[in-house]
Amino acid sequence: MNCESLRDSYELFVFGTLEGPEREEIAAHLQRACPECSAGVNRARVLATNLGSIAPPVDAPGHLRAHIMRAVVQATPRMHSFWESIFWRMAFPVSAAAALTLLLVVFGLGREIGSLNLELKTLQKSAADSRKREQVLVSRANAYRAALALMSARESREVRFGPGLKPNKQPDGRVYLNPKGLVMIASNFPAPPKGRTYELWLLRKSTKGAEPAGVFDPDASGGAMHVLARNINVNDIAALAVSDEPPGGVQERTGAIVMVVPVTGMTR
Repeated sequence: MNCESLRDSYELFVFGTLEGPEREEIAAHLQRACPECSAGVNRARVLATNLGSIAPPVDAPGHLRAHIMRAVVQATPRMHSFWESIFWRMAFPVSAAAALTLLLVVFGLGREIGSLNLELKTLQKSAADSRKREQVLVSRANAYRAALALMSARESREVRFGPGLKPNKQPDGRVYLNPKGLVMIASNFPAPPKGRTYELWLLRKSTKGAEPAGVFDPDASGGAMHVLARNINVNDIAALAVSDEPPGGVQERTGAIVMVVPVTGMTR
């Protein structure tokens, strides 16, 4: 390399941060008393000394140097031994104040970067939580709209259940049956057993067995609303039943029956 290509590396060489072929090339130029490189390195030394003289006095924590040196040793590829590194950093008269100022700047930037990374992770988590919350609210709003449409339709029929059977011990509420689906609104539902959910069943007059009609979970107060949005033959339904089942529901009932609602006495 010629002196012109090394001109921008003199300051890094003086501070001991220049690595690789450039450092070796400048050292070789100095060894053979290259006038241009010798003058450039001397100017860089003067600049470093002046930098140290204008730096304000700072009382650094006693553990700062140990932390920084440990971080540097861990983060820097081992191009040369530790003692070689120390030699190159002590080979030129850089003032202690300038070195300390540089170390404090590096330390402060590291802390700032860590703080920004933590804030970024917090914002990313907050955005993800907001998206999940939005999805839940949209799904709930769609369910409410579907329920309202079925409940207010002229073809819908209403069946009440609960209060007259076992007061305060069984769920009570209403079921709205419509050829396009049904809506069940209930209160006093106990929480399902741990690791289980509730599943609604249609008991038909024309066939034996029970037809699955979706799963639901009550809220903390025992309230529940379930919407089934598919065509059903209202006149063929003899009763509705609810059982506790594994999450996601099953095609054939396996759990205990929580309640049975006979479909009789339907009103508009």
